[in-house]
Amino acid sequence: MSVSVDRSAALPASIGGAALVDVIDRGIGRALELLCAALVVVETLILFIGVIARYVVHRPLVWSDELASTIFLWLGMLGAALAIRRGENLRMNTVVNRLPGTLRALAEPFTLAVTLAFIVMLLPAAIEHVKIEAIVITPTLEISSSWRAAAMPAGLVLMALFVVVRMASEPLRSMLVMLAAVVVWRAASSIWRARICWASAASISSSFSSAWSRSRSSPACRSRSRSAWRPSAISRSRRTCRHRWSSRGSKRACPT
Repeated sequence: MSVSVDRSAALPASIGGAALVDVIDRGIGRALELLCAALVVVETLILFIGVIARYVVHRPLVWSDELASTIFLWLGMLGAALAIRRGENLRMNTVVNRLPGTLRALAEPFTLAVTLAFIVMLLPAAIEHVKIEAIVITPTLEISSSWRAAAMPAGLVLMALFVVVRMASEPLRSMLVMLAAVVVWRAASSIWRARICWASAASISSSFSSAWSRSRSSPACRSRSRSAWRPSAISRSRRTCRHRWSSRGSKRACPT
């Protein structure tokens, strides 16, 4: 009796959590759809007005192209996030359709895990790019270029959110297995690249050391170094120095 009561008490909690996630997903998705539709309308109007002003009125709007390019970038990133939410992003199902049923069931979790790993890898670089572009001022609108660059991290964050929501609908065991596989693959690739970089640095250092030692041990280098410190060479340089200072009428002593 106690076990059935515990299960019945835990069931509504899980249902409530899933319902909350579904409500948040629907709300963000609906707002994103309306925003993308508004951006499409604004983009069309700006381009149409820009064409009319340039070729009909002969008074081009210098800011129209810059504003249109900024809106287009935001539209592309937000549209990509919306496509991931709907599962309408481009994919090739040729290999997946030929897999057996057991492996085909792991294809979707593996795809989501790889997508999430790729987004997480890109997000720090996108944020750093926004910081770099903050000091750049656009020529016509005279605003910070970070407003344009901010489309990349904003779109990546929305993509990651929708990927996590889709991962929650997959079987937990297969999803955890695919995530672990992606993490292991990422760690192995990082170690492999670190070993390649270390080997390249070691080979460059050894090549430089061997070239330096060969140049120092060459007969021409030894003869030049020896002749530079001969007493005759030193006395000759002192006589030349005294002659120069005496011809200029200066009484400054030559260095010894």
